[in-house]
Amino acid sequence: MTMLELPNWYEDGDTDAEELVMSYFSRLLGDKVHVCTWLPPGWYELTPGEEVGGTQPTLRVWRQPGRFDPSLRMDQAVIQIAAITPTRKESWKLTRFIRRMMDDEVVTGLPITLPDGETSTIRKSEEWLGPQLVPEQYVDEKFIPISFKISLREPEGLPNYRQIIKSLP
Repeated sequence: MTMLELPNWYEDGDTDAEELVMSYFSRLLGDKVHVCTWLPPGWYELTPGEEVGGTQPTLRVWRQPGRFDPSLRMDQAVIQIAAITPTRKESWKLTRFIRRMMDDEVVTGLPITLPDGETSTIRKSEEWLGPQLVPEQYVDEKFIPISFKISLREPEGLPNYRQIIKSLP
């Protein structure tokens, strides 16, 4: 397998919004709630006819379409966080926790340590699409997604790529 190699003059400065949100909730919830981007095969079990489902409490974090605002130098990511637990009542309880922890007055400016040891912050957080039960694949009444628009500032001091490209042979 060939690994991706970018030019040596390029410096990647973007924070992975999914990884940032996952790191934040992993710190808050420890191993009590599984935090992931994609559900592992067989992880989420529908239990027909039973009151309690067959899954460990889980947060599925998924980046939806967003945009980069060049005037603010910010990535404005829309992040869906889905609460999945064995019961609908517990899923709503976890959803309320997510809403409180993603509140702009709670999360903005908090240092969040990423898996590589780097630290980043969310510059702004707003609920974008409230909790809803939608007919998606693998969904039942215990799967409750909520979306937030978060803003992540581009690091300062990145090279002037226009000048670099103009100087290339």
